[in-house]
Order: sequence, then structure tokens, then C-alpha cells
Amino acid sequence: MSLALPDPFDLQHLQKQLEPLTLGRPLYYFETIDSTNAFLRALPRDQTRHGALALADHQTAGRGRFARRWASPPGQALLFSVLLEAAQPASLWALLTLGAAVSLCRTLERKRIVSPRIRWPNDVLLGERKVCGILIEKAATPTALVLGVGLNVHQQLEDFPPALRESAGSLHLAAPRAWQREELLVAFLRDFEQVYAQWHDGQGDRILADCRSRTSTLGRLVSLHSHGRRVEGVVMDLDQDGSLVLREPTGIVSRWHSGDIEEIRWGMEKQP
Repeated sequence: MSLALPDPFDLQHLQKQLEPLTLGRPLYYFETIDSTNAFLRALPRDQTRHGALALADHQTAGRGRFARRWASPPGQALLFSVLLEAAQPASLWALLTLGAAVSLCRTLERKRIVSPRIRWPNDVLLGERKVCGILIEKAATPTALVLGVGLNVHQQLEDFPPALRESAGSLHLAAPRAWQREELLVAFLRDFEQVYAQWHDGQGDRILADCRSRTSTLGRLVSLHSHGRRVEGVVMDLDQDGSLVLREPTGIVSRWHSGDIEEIRWGMEKQP
């Protein structure tokens, strides 16, 4: 297990820090829960409030995209979800996902982490290692959505399943220091409030500009897997709705709203 010092949440102190913000209230805290996203999604309509925050020390059934499991030992990751007014149509939710990734990058940059990068559509990388995943899902009411964030903080390599030890990372691995999850949470929410306001007001161009400068694969040759299909091409841009613009070898320019991408490096291409 990780040798990181205990990093408990001081809920009274946390609530006081959240008071000036529009996000983070009411606060639901769980030592263990299946999924913070699932909890907020299941809130009845009369309890659905913009800004509600579900925070967990441990998740037993945390999920990423395509129902993939997000595994983390207790106390090692920052795991939370926020309930938000769905101020824009579902076709623009991917743009908000990228906006959350921008906020996470800026939060880490303020903590002197060098060059965090965004891997479309919903990951944050330090070097080649994934430290954060972001997931947006619809809530019980059509006027709300749930944004979930899983950030690896204290993990050492042995805390990850063997299959992930080449690709997963944490803040501790990138910069060994006394990280505090509570401090990271408040800093993220403070920045994300601004991003959400931009998205709410239709200022997607500002989000995209910040995202493009941090996107790890812009201008790179990638392999994209989406719904059983595999396509190679050069990442040309991010479209106005957050979709990926890909130029395929045939010259066709295609746009993708979801999928997994992997950069193709020199020496890795298939031989004829």
C-alpha cells in the first residue's frame, strides 16, 4: 500500500471554504459508496439542486466511460461528483467535460505541476501517465447533469492493478509532497465555477482556446477506437462542440464525439 501520510477530510473546515462558492452545497460525504455519480443521479427531483457535491473517501463501483471501473484504495484519490444545471443541450456536454479537464490542469499548474496535458475526450495526463478521469452523465431530471471526477493523489505504483502500472499515475508519483485532497477539491471547484459560467453563457470558444493549448495529441498521428471501429489520422482540431477533428490518410476529415485515442509514435507503426 501507499506510504503517503493520512489525508482525511475536515468536513467542517471544508464546508466553510465552500461557503463563498455556488458549487459544493449541499455537501454529501461518504466514507464508502458505490459511486458518487450514481448517488447524485438518483436524487429525487425535489432534492436536485445546482451545485450539490457528493464526496467519497472510497468508491466500490466507481466508473469511467463505457462502464469501465475506476479502482482506488481507500484514502488515496480525490473522488467527487457535482450536480449541475444542464444549461446547454447534451450535444455540448463534451465541451463541459473538456472544460473540467482545463480546470484540473490549471489547478495542478498552480500547485507547481509542470505541463499537465489533456487527452481527449476526458483524461488528464502527467507525462505519459493518466492521473484523472472525468465523466458526465444525465441526472434523474432532464434539466440536470452530473460531473464526476476521479483524481489519483497518493498512490504508488503498487497501489495500481498490474495491468495499469505502465499507464496510471498519481500526483505523489509525479511530485512527492504532502498533497491534501481537500485543498485540491476547493481549488478545482473555484476554477471550474468560471468554466461552467462560460459554458452556461455559450462562451465555448474560451473553453476551447484553453483546451487546445493543453491537448496532448493536437497535430499528432493517432489511432482512434470508437464503437468497434478503428481509424488512424492526424488530429487537426477540436470542434465547437468538443468533438475531435481527424484527417484520415485518405484525406477525409471526420469528426468524432467519443472514442479512445492512442498516439502513434515513430517506430510503432505497423510494418507492411
